[in-house]
Amino acid sequence: MTSMKEENESLLKNDDSSADEKDEETSIRPLRKWLLWKNIKFFVIPVELSAFFYLFTIYFQMQFYQQYFYQRIMKQEILDFNNISNEQDDWYFENDSTCLNQDAITNMSSQATFLKGQKEVNHLNMISTLISLSLSVVTSLFLIPYSDVYGRKPFIAIVFVGQAAATVVSIFIVYFKLNMYYFCLTSAINGISGGFGVILSSAAAYVTDITPPRWLTIRMAIVSSMIFVGGAAGSPAADKWIDANGCDFHPMVWLILASFLCGLLYTVILLPESLSKDIKSKNHQTSRNGFRSLVQGIKIFTSLSYVDASTLIKLWIINAIIVLVMTDETGGVQIISYFLHNKPLEWGYTLIGNYLAVSSVAHILVLFIILPLMVLAKISDPIIMSVGIVFVLVGDLCIATFVSKTWEMFLVGIIISMEALISPSIKSYITRLVKKEDLGATFSVVAALQLIGTIIATVVFNEIYTPETTESVNSLSHSPRLVYWVSAALWGAGLILSLKKKIVSREKECCMILGVAD
Repeated sequence: MTSMKEENESLLKNDDSSADEKDEETSIRPLRKWLLWKNIKFFVIPVELSAFFYLFTIYFQMQFYQQYFYQRIMKQEILDFNNISNEQDDWYFENDSTCLNQDAITNMSSQATFLKGQKEVNHLNMISTLISLSLSVVTSLFLIPYSDVYGRKPFIAIVFVGQAAATVVSIFIVYFKLNMYYFCLTSAINGISGGFGVILSSAAAYVTDITPPRWLTIRMAIVSSMIFVGGAAGSPAADKWIDANGCDFHPMVWLILASFLCGLLYTVILLPESLSKDIKSKNHQTSRNGFRSLVQGIKIFTSLSYVDASTLIKLWIINAIIVLVMTDETGGVQIISYFLHNKPLEWGYTLIGNYLAVSSVAHILVLFIILPLMVLAKISDPIIMSVGIVFVLVGDLCIATFVSKTWEMFLVGIIISMEALISPSIKSYITRLVKKEDLGATFSVVAALQLIGTIIATVVFNEIYTPETTESVNSLSHSPRLVYWVSAALWGAGLILSLKKKIVSREKECCMILGVAD
């Protein structure tokens, strides 16, 4: 009896130990699965680094374009005012390496000459940007749906190829002092290759392919943070380079080309594809193929046969918010350097670079600290978006009304950095409204809407912005602050729409409760 009892106890212990081993093995199995190279490679070689290469270079290039336009056009206006031939411009401007500001320009010519030059700068900036964005709208509508079929990686690479080709054209313009409107050709090449819209939408679709829904908002935030990481590095680097080299733009174009080529090599050689061969093969079906996928994306936003009425309303409200947000954000980028460089602040390029760096770092902190805390607190995407809009609205109103000191501008820049909450919450919310296999087509429509907002901003903000002069200091219609009143109005419209979207959600919840009660 005793031996049988001991034997039973021994068997029970063995069963318990085997059960513990099974539990331990079950808990280890997901970790082992995650540590497999096919899963971990997406974190070791992330798509965010491709986005960083692109966005760092774009911000660096943006400062190059804006300041090259400004300096070269203003110098030409001064030469014309003083009846000096172009052959003497190197001598007149100390070997063509003189950085001009508003006071220097007016002292060497007149306020009327300065205003004429600024208007031409705005016009060239507007024309070149419109060409790039208009072509990019069409390109993104057709390229991004094909990423569901051929993968995300090829279309990210295409953007780098186009940017590198456009930079080669810029090298010829700078070195041979070709007509400034040849930059319209570089803009056309940028637009045809897809540009900003294609690379960010492809990156958003890429992370959606590999990220669990629970963590998607945070992963979208990491992708979005590359905009500000790139800005924090690219903008001050360009401004400091311009200051240190006395507005000599020749080496800058070579740096821009080298950076685009580095991004291209990283994407082509190292970046893994997020879509498996099985998924791409499935998407090769007629209903998901290329142009039909684009039509599918448009139908998602227009037809009740694909989504219910409540979802369709939400999608269109989201569309309107996307256009308003991109209009405001792009408008701010379009004129911020001119606003800071001219009166009332009249900052040098180094201080402008420092401001843009601080602003970008603040955006990054919002994305990596405030947004994750809001997600962990289970705050919904619409509320996160609304919070971001409120902060930007307040910041724009401050600039429109009283900001005139350096510390005030830096403080307001930090407040405006809360706009970083908006984009990832919008994209995350969209992924909850559409099917996963429709993401490429859906994001192509979203990219087109973003670019439409950018086009609107390019026209409106460049046309509205006017530098402050002694004659216009008390005139709002000729004040540089007018653009921020317009921006605040647009953010206010976006806030109303975001609150409306919450009303729609509550109405649906109420209907569901009433239905259950009945």
